[in-house]
Amino acid sequence: YFGWSPNIRPEPFNPAGARELLKRAGLASGFNLTFHASNDRYPNDAAVAQTIAQMWTKLGLKAEVEAIPGSVFFGRASKQEFSAFAAQYGSEEAGSGIRALLLTPDPAIGAGTANRTRYSNGKVDALAREALMQMDETKRSAWLEKAIEVAIEDQAFIPVFYPIFDFAAKRDLVVTPRPQRRFNALMVAPAR
Repeated sequence: YFGWSPNIRPEPFNPAGARELLKRAGLASGFNLTFHASNDRYPNDAAVAQTIAQMWTKLGLKAEVEAIPGSVFFGRASKQEFSAFAAQYGSEEAGSGIRALLLTPDPAIGAGTANRTRYSNGKVDALAREALMQMDETKRSAWLEKAIEVAIEDQAFIPVFYPIFDFAAKRDLVVTPRPQRRFNALMVAPAR
């Protein structure tokens, strides 16, 4: 995936440490949380949300899931009606996702079009804009890596998994998957 950062590592699952942080924040008894997700947009989207809520419950939160059709979910998420939600985003390379999900929303330049949390960080904006103007792929990738590292450090989003899809075709056809995770005719070509 062009623009990924080898410096990003998953945080270890540490329920005891999380409960201690809640205690220090004055929330030793946890708090109620509704976790929103679509139920018809991604493979197992509602089940993934249930799993995340179960993990939060182990930390002492009182998490419940509201899984709704994508046609309703995305409109409500865009209006910032959810305190926590799960969604996926697929693109050809990191720059497209960063531009849509992490740049400070600015309709005039097409920035932040899917930034439903209204996340804004001037450093991420500067790094991403530098990357998006860079024609040299090595330099572009380095700028994208830095931007995603800053956003992850901010916890602008929490990556949970990267879905892998398997495709098959008859011997006389070749399927070349695309990162958007949607099947379309452009992915299929005659075998050579």
